Amino acid sequence: MASPPNPFIHLNAAGASICSQEVLQTQIDYLCLEQKMGGYGAADFHQARWELLYQQVGQLINAAPTHIALQESASRAMQNALLSIPWQKGDQVLISSKEYGAHYIALLQLKQQYELEIIFLPEKEGDLDWVAVSSLLTERVKAVIVTWIGSHNGGVLDVIKLGQLVSNSSAYYLIDGCQALGQIAVDVSKLNCDFLSATGRKFLRGPRGTGFLYVAQRVLEEELFPVVTDHAAARLIDDNTWRLDETARRFELWEANWAARAGLQQAISELLANQQVIYDSIQRLSSELRDMLSESGVVEIADTGAQLSGIISFRHKKASVERVKQALDSGNVISSVITQDAGWIDLRHREITQLNRLSVHVYNRVEEFSEVIDCLENL
Repeated sequence: MASPPNPFIHLNAAGASICSQEVLQTQIDYLCLEQKMGGYGAADFHQARWELLYQQVGQLINAAPTHIALQESASRAMQNALLSIPWQKGDQVLISSKEYGAHYIALLQLKQQYELEIIFLPEKEGDLDWVAVSSLLTERVKAVIVTWIGSHNGGVLDVIKLGQLVSNSSAYYLIDGCQALGQIAVDVSKLNCDFLSATGRKFLRGPRGTGFLYVAQRVLEEELFPVVTDHAAARLIDDNTWRLDETARRFELWEANWAARAGLQQAISELLANQQVIYDSIQRLSSELRDMLSESGVVEIADTGAQLSGIISFRHKKASVERVKQALDSGNVISSVITQDAGWIDLRHREITQLNRLSVHVYNRVEEFSEVIDCLENL
């Protein structure tokens, strides 16, 4: 199905990418069926699609479908994971400097409730200081929480190496994969993580209001569950007894936007059909755009780390962040402005209040980037 011409140069995949025409049509078709059959009837009619969605998410990250919980967003997924951990007074939590504001606020709430000690993972030359990190993993550490790729910073954290260190401790290992899923290959068997959260609307090219949480076998065996649950995640045995779902679906609630989930299933199906080509394309396009930005001489790239992703954060040498955004808007370039709450610790440490951000996807063309450079050079 051919997409109509797009007058915009869309460079905000890290915020909300544009979906394919097929993903759009899938949602429209579902809503039309819902209008005819009602919400319950349409959901029942598509039961095979929902089971396929669990299977395909599992295939995407190399996990069994029973370890997948569908969620409304990556933030809700991470909050559910955080609230399921059996915190005790004085527990230590190790986090990276690139944590998203929503996660950090949730941690501060837990800190207030349990008197947690939050410790930032030490860094060296833009990456983790592995020797120092290893020394921090004592028996007091209840959890290690990291963001794979920051919303504000295109650097890629080596979550596999970190997982190897964490696996030698008793700590729970939580990964925010929000910006990773859809642009790099993910294999949870290599991550050694207990939880992995993701959203549908970014590099997966799915609808807003969708996401998922990977839940490891350890979590299920220890019968961890979120603070808020309902009769879909557990079943009543008698007047005083209830039993958790044995799968990751214990982290779900009964109500959901099923039209959006149908769109997510279509988006993941498209990704699975062409994974490596898509990942390679994002890497190639982002490298090209990053080089063009650097060679223009009018901006400074703000990303850190040895490995970089499809996210590019930068500052103009002469114009303000707001002025750059206005110029890009005028040129029909869809971009984003990064504020401190996107990466509170990292940005405050570097004394950065705002950044401009561009993020590519497979639908971009190198030819479009010249228009972006023209906008920036004319400021």
